[in-house]
Amino acid sequence: MFAIGPGNSMFVIDTLTDNANRALVEVRTIIVRKGGHMGNVMFNFTETGVFVFKGQNRDEVEEALILGDVDVREVNQEDDVVVVYVNPSDFSKARDVLNGLGISEFDEAEIEMLPNDTIDVDDEETKQKINDIIDGLNELEDVSNVFHNVNL
Repeated sequence: MFAIGPGNSMFVIDTLTDNANRALVEVRTIIVRKGGHMGNVMFNFTETGVFVFKGQNRDEVEEALILGDVDVREVNQEDDVVVVYVNPSDFSKARDVLNGLGISEFDEAEIEMLPNDTIDVDDEETKQKINDIIDGLNELEDVSNVFHNVNL
């Protein structure tokens, strides 16, 4: 499901449910109560495989992934944390390459919807509404993931 919230915030909401109508009504209720509406925002998100793990070997990781024929979008390192972004179709292949390097424990290893553009919200009331939407959606039984384009 997709939604547009206060301050031009955008949401992609993944649901796993046995009752699609119930899930839609619950999600729409939370969005509308905070000043948003349902709408397609898929153009602003890209499905991406994300791996986050402890390490000091950014260049070695990137080289191994490229040699392993993985479609690497980006590899970043900050302090002792490496973040790898790959094409979602190469997610399993990337995990195998990383495992081959001895990296088997990940802080994060999943396919996410990453925003192409993010926004900053300075207004405290708008920021609170966005946080309320995120919290409300995360509390729903049928919602498995909430992705958004807001720098909080």
